[in-house]
Formats: sequence, structure tokens, C-alpha cells
Amino acid sequence: MSLALIWLLPCPWSLQDARTCTVQVNLDFSSEADVIRKFRASLALQPIATALFANSPFTEGKPNGFLSMRSHIWTDTDKDRTGMLPFVFDDSFGMLTMYFAYRNNKYNDCTGMTTFRNHLTTISPEVRLKRYLEMRGADGGPWRGLCALPAFWVGLLYDEDVLQAILDLTADWTRAEREMLRNKVPVTGLKTPFRDGFLKHVAEDVLKLAKDGLERRGYKEVGFLNAVDEVVRTRVTPAENLLEMYNGEWGQSVDPVFQELLY
Repeated sequence: MSLALIWLLPCPWSLQDARTCTVQVNLDFSSEADVIRKFRASLALQPIATALFANSPFTEGKPNGFLSMRSHIWTDTDKDRTGMLPFVFDDSFGMLTMYFAYRNNKYNDCTGMTTFRNHLTTISPEVRLKRYLEMRGADGGPWRGLCALPAFWVGLLYDEDVLQAILDLTADWTRAEREMLRNKVPVTGLKTPFRDGFLKHVAEDVLKLAKDGLERRGYKEVGFLNAVDEVVRTRVTPAENLLEMYNGEWGQSVDPVFQELLY
């Protein structure tokens, strides 16, 4: 059985973070092999989710120069505990079993526990592994976006053919390319240059795969992707919509945002 849970919460690590809000989707896995495949696919695509759901362009009531200030903040927050986890893409990556822990001159039995379960809860990478995989790349946003985010990840990760297609698509992405996307997407979103085109072209392919995955599940879930479909079709992120209204009908005031995005 597959399970997707969604969390909406402010980022707590700093005063700057607390001004923004993230929305996180938690996805389960069935085995070590399954979690490794999903971990790699979701890490590689996390910058695309950041672009599609970018929604934090204001600070202190003014444009801050970013489409996702929330995402940018994490690029400058304890780099040892955040980021794109390049080791996940190593061929040697796997789960490590703890047999014992030596504390106070005593060996404590840890059979059945894993180092990841105990220690990865203390870090905040773009995808975090607990007893589930936590997707951390998206900003909070309108209700339609909250429904779209779990549909997006379920469509990509819960269909074996689609998951393999994602792994094939991203297999030759280099560590430098993944880091580049992580750092530039908070500023330029879908307009971020990538190889011979722009990230928007990759997003088009990824969205099609997400739809295919949902279609094959047979639960009539594709409609939840309408909000993402609009972003990809228009190539305008939620943040850019807000900035357009700020510079137009809102008269360079952010006050109307509370009514505009009211649930």
C-alpha cells in the first residue's frame, strides 16, 4: 500500500526562515532498493518542485529579488546539514545496520536500528529520509498547490515505469549540475538555463511523466495537477504572479496578498 502525507509549516531555523512557509509531502517505500531509487529520483527533481511551487518573493513588504526566498535561505544554512546529499547518487550508497552503540563503557544492543533513522532527523536536506521520504523543496501556497504537490510526487514515484524514466532522465546529471540548479532556481525558477535549454523544458517532460503515473493508478487524480499544468504551460511561477500583481493592481503594496491567497 502506498501512502502520501502532507505537512504545512513555517521554517523554524531562523528569523529569516520564520517569515516563509514550506509544504512537505511524506512518501513511504517498500524496501531498501525502493527507497534508494525514490531517494535519487526525488533529490534530482527537487529543484523542479522548487521552481513550480516558488512563492516567497517578498521580504519586509518589498520584492526580495528571489522567487523562493525560503529555498535560498537553506543554501546558506549550515551546509553540513542541508543540500543535495551527493552521496545518495554514489553506487555504494545503501542502508547501514547498527549492531551496537558504545556508551558509558557499555555496549548497547542496536540490532534492527539504522544509522539513518537515528541521525538523519538532525539534518535538513532537500529530501530527508526518516521512516518515510520527506520532500522539502516546495514553498507553501494556495490551496490548489497544496493538492497538487502530493499528486506531483505520487505520480512520479509510485509508478515503476515512471520512476525508472525519471532515473534514466537524471542518470547523467552531474553533481555540479544538481548543485547549480539548487542554487539558481530560487532566483530564476523555470527560466534557469540547463544544458541546451531551460529548466522549463525539463519540467514539461517531468509533468507529463507525473500525469502518466497518476493515470495508471486509476484513481482520477490527474486533475490535482491542474495548478502545476498552468505554471508549466504559462512558464509563470506563483511568485511571478504575485510580483505582477504587486507591480500592477496592488500598487506596490503586499497587503492584498492576504485576501488573494485566503483559503
